[in-house]
Amino acid sequence: MKKIILISFAFVSVLAFTSCNKDYTCSCTFPSNTTKNFDVQLTSMRHNDAKVMCTDYSTFIDSTSMTEGTCILK
Repeated sequence: MKKIILISFAFVSVLAFTSCNKDYTCSCTFPSNTTKNFDVQLTSMRHNDAKVMCTDYSTFIDSTSMTEGTCILK
């Protein structure tokens, strides 16, 4: 019984210390001008952080561009 508990604890410990960071792509598109479309590579980020950064790109594009653009996390 002690072996099972020890092995379970070791397995949970390994899972706790593994990284949940992944690479994501933020795809920005402009419906009125498709030549401006671009992708941004977001490396070693958690999903929520990548989602926030992609939303920030979309907000930045809307504030600086004459055409409306949207960014979506892939």
